[in-house]
Amino acid sequence: MLLNVLFIALQVLSQFTFTAAYSWQLDAAPKQCSNISISVTGSGGLPPYDLLVVPFGPTPFENKIEVRGVIDKSFSGKSISFAINYPAGTQFVAVVSWDTIDTTPTSYRISF
Repeated sequence: MLLNVLFIALQVLSQFTFTAAYSWQLDAAPKQCSNISISVTGSGGLPPYDLLVVPFGPTPFENKIEVRGVIDKSFSGKSISFAINYPAGTQFVAVVSWDTIDTTPTSYRISF
């Protein structure tokens, strides 16, 4: 009886996928019209990673001209550095994910 219960428990557990956690961080505070660097930390996630940066909120310009675009980058290592040409006062959300079906991307709201 006990062996049957253990066997069933092992069958159930074998159906689950276990993943390790990963996160990412900005290596320095973002500054207007400069490069930013992002590093992936933790044991989970495998390159290539995808980075999506989406500005939100009203444009910082009084005349309501929108100059901020969406940034979509892929990177194959544990870090990336790229130009972010957003004006001062911009708020944005950055999302880092990796290409597998059973992961949840990690995102942060950032402003400068």
